[in-house]
Amino acid sequence: MEHTNRAYASLFTNFVAHANRVGYEDGLNFWGGSTIFDPNGDPVVRAPDFEEAMTFAEIDLNQLHRSRSRLPLLRDERTNLVLHELERILGEK
Repeated sequence: MEHTNRAYASLFTNFVAHANRVGYEDGLNFWGGSTIFDPNGDPVVRAPDFEEAMTFAEIDLNQLHRSRSRLPLLRDERTNLVLHELERILGEK
Protein backbone atom coordinates (compact mmCIF):
# COMPACT_ATOMS: atom_id res chain seq x y z
CA MET A 1 0.00 0.00 0.00
CA GLU A 2 2.86 2.38 0.72
CA HIS A 3 4.19 2.17 -2.83
CA THR A 4 0.75 2.95 -4.24
CA ASN A 5 0.21 5.93 -1.93
CA ARG A 6 3.70 7.26 -2.66
CA ALA A 7 3.03 7.00 -6.40
CA TYR A 8 -0.34 8.77 -6.18
CA ALA A 9 1.11 11.56 -4.03
CA SER A 10 3.87 12.17 -6.55
CA LEU A 11 1.66 11.74 -9.64
CA PHE A 12 -1.06 14.12 -8.48
CA THR A 13 1.32 16.39 -6.49
CA ASN A 14 -0.92 16.17 -3.46
CA PHE A 15 -0.77 14.96 0.12
CA VAL A 16 -1.99 11.38 0.52
CA ALA A 17 -3.04 10.13 3.94
CA HIS A 18 -3.76 6.46 4.58
CA ALA A 19 -5.24 5.44 7.93
CA ASN A 20 -5.26 1.72 8.69
CA ARG A 21 -6.71 -0.19 11.60
CA VAL A 22 -4.57 -2.42 13.76
CA GLY A 23 -5.40 -5.72 15.47
CA TYR A 24 -7.82 -8.57 14.78
CA GLU A 25 -11.50 -8.29 13.93
CA ASP A 26 -13.76 -11.12 12.71
CA GLY A 27 -10.72 -13.26 11.94
CA LEU A 28 -9.00 -10.56 9.88
CA ASN A 29 -5.62 -9.08 10.81
CA PHE A 30 -5.06 -5.35 10.29
CA TRP A 31 -1.40 -4.34 10.43
CA GLY A 32 -1.62 -0.59 11.16
CA GLY A 33 1.21 1.41 9.61
CA SER A 34 -0.81 4.48 8.68
CA THR A 35 1.12 6.94 6.51
CA ILE A 36 1.11 10.45 5.04
CA PHE A 37 3.09 11.26 1.90
CA ASP A 38 3.85 14.77 0.67
CA PRO A 39 3.35 16.06 -2.92
CA ASN A 40 6.85 14.86 -3.85
CA GLY A 41 6.08 11.32 -2.72
CA ASP A 42 8.26 11.62 0.38
CA PRO A 43 6.95 10.23 3.68
CA VAL A 44 5.78 12.80 6.23
CA VAL A 45 4.91 10.34 9.00
CA ARG A 46 4.44 6.60 9.45
CA ALA A 47 2.70 4.88 12.34
CA PRO A 48 4.18 1.66 13.72
CA ASP A 49 3.11 -1.76 12.43
CA PHE A 50 1.10 -4.13 14.62
CA GLU A 51 0.66 -1.76 17.57
CA GLU A 52 -1.86 0.91 18.44
CA ALA A 53 -0.62 4.48 18.15
CA MET A 54 -1.99 7.99 17.90
CA THR A 55 0.13 9.55 15.17
CA PHE A 56 0.07 13.26 14.31
CA ALA A 57 1.77 15.23 11.56
CA GLU A 58 1.81 18.84 10.49
CA ILE A 59 1.61 19.41 6.75
CA ASP A 60 2.72 22.54 4.93
CA LEU A 61 0.03 23.46 2.40
CA ASN A 62 2.46 25.87 0.73
CA GLN A 63 4.37 22.79 -0.36
CA LEU A 64 1.54 22.09 -2.82
CA HIS A 65 2.33 25.30 -4.69
CA ARG A 66 6.09 24.74 -4.55
CA SER A 67 5.81 21.15 -5.81
CA ARG A 68 3.40 22.02 -8.59
CA SER A 69 5.36 25.05 -9.79
CA ARG A 70 8.40 22.89 -10.60
CA LEU A 71 6.34 20.74 -13.00
CA PRO A 72 5.73 22.45 -16.35
CA LEU A 73 2.55 20.48 -17.06
CA LEU A 74 0.89 21.85 -13.92
CA ARG A 75 2.69 25.19 -13.82
CA ASP A 76 1.71 26.16 -17.36
CA GLU A 77 -1.79 24.73 -17.35
CA ARG A 78 -4.27 26.97 -19.13
CA THR A 79 -7.46 26.33 -17.21
CA ASN A 80 -9.59 28.56 -19.45
CA LEU A 81 -8.58 26.50 -22.48
CA VAL A 82 -9.30 23.24 -20.67
CA LEU A 83 -12.73 24.53 -19.59
CA HIS A 84 -13.53 25.70 -23.13
CA GLU A 85 -12.58 22.33 -24.64
CA LEU A 86 -14.54 20.36 -22.05
CA GLU A 87 -17.63 22.49 -22.72
CA ARG A 88 -17.14 21.97 -26.46
CA ILE A 89 -16.87 18.21 -26.05
CA LEU A 90 -19.94 18.05 -23.82
CA GLY A 91 -21.86 20.22 -26.30
CA GLU A 92 -21.22 17.71 -29.14
CA LYS A 93 -23.32 15.03 -27.47
